[in-house]
Amino acid sequence: MNRTRHTGYPVIRDGVLVGIVTVGDLPNYQQGETDRPVGECMTKDVMTTSPDQTLDEVLRQMAENSSITSR
Repeated sequence: MNRTRHTGYPVIRDGVLVGIVTVGDLPNYQQGETDRPVGECMTKDVMTTSPDQTLDEVLRQMAENSSITSR
């Protein structure tokens, strides 16, 4: 993640999005626990959007779901 600067990766099972693992999910695990399945630490309730939605629609959806805070 540090090398590529990606902070999250989608988790796919049988072609279906089942979660996302982010840098924020990892602090709960200690060194030496890296053999645990990603499914144990991933975020499972993932919000999605479609490529056709406008940025305004997505920002509104994020605000409604407390994904972002107003400044």
